[in-house]
Amino acid sequence: MKKRIIYTLLIISGVIVFFPIIYSLIASFMTTKDIMSGKLLPSKIDFINYRELLQNIPILQFFLNSLITSIVTMIFQVIICSLTAYALVFVEFKEKKLVFLLVMGSIFIPWEAIFIPNYFIILKMKLLNTKIGIILPFLANGLGIFLMVQQFKTLNKSLIEASKIDGCSHIFIYLKIVLPL
Repeated sequence: MKKRIIYTLLIISGVIVFFPIIYSLIASFMTTKDIMSGKLLPSKIDFINYRELLQNIPILQFFLNSLITSIVTMIFQVIICSLTAYALVFVEFKEKKLVFLLVMGSIFIPWEAIFIPNYFIILKMKLLNTKIGIILPFLANGLGIFLMVQQFKTLNKSLIEASKIDGCSHIFIYLKIVLPL
């Protein structure tokens, strides 16, 4: 009996949460008259909204732009964050703790606080309205560096030390041992 009540409440909660999304999808097949009259279901399924969308707005170009910028940003974030994390975990240098504290501190700066300075930097670089101008502010990410540092700390130190004894460079260790793990 208790399970039935829980499942019933979960189903009701799910319907409440997903109703706006489902209604938006259903409304996309409605005419303006059906929507304005407050109907929940269309009187007839009509694809005119999709035809008008494809004719008047270059939605496919928007999708392609988003896809390109997302993939390039992700690739560069993985490269930059993992290189930084490798240096913080496996390379000994004088101000290692200070650099890690700065990385940690950058996590707590909200995007809204650096949005306008980033805009002016992109403007001065004459990269406004370009894909590079969108990608550049997101190339490094304090949270990404932190997560990679935590992951790299779980790796076996003796494996890295054995590689160094065998004469492997940091780049080789990074590319062939640490990054694949």
